[in-house]
Amino acid sequence: QYFGIIFDHIYSWYNHRDAPNVLIISYESLRRDLSRAVRRVATFLDYKLSDEIMERIVKQTSFEKMKENPACNNSWYDKYRRPGELFMRKGVIGDWRNLFTPEQSAYVDSQVAKILK
Repeated sequence: QYFGIIFDHIYSWYNHRDAPNVLIISYESLRRDLSRAVRRVATFLDYKLSDEIMERIVKQTSFEKMKENPACNNSWYDKYRRPGELFMRKGVIGDWRNLFTPEQSAYVDSQVAKILK
């Protein structure tokens, strides 16, 4: 673990999910409809976006575009990574199933259940 336990981080924000100054957006919602997610952020921040600006934001913040961008993809850190270890993998919802063992999956399920109760 490089940066601590992710569940602790998620839980700390989940407790504030109804606060007026907190907006929680899931990765899945970004992948399913990036335009809608960008609009949600703009509305939350009370920004009015023209269609042209909206189109540029969506294009520049797509997974594919960000994976190519050294400012986003942490490629500067590549020399410290283990061979084959990537910061940004495929951008596919549910791809974790191809990486986790059944035991790891059960552990994640148990941690999420604790957060959501």
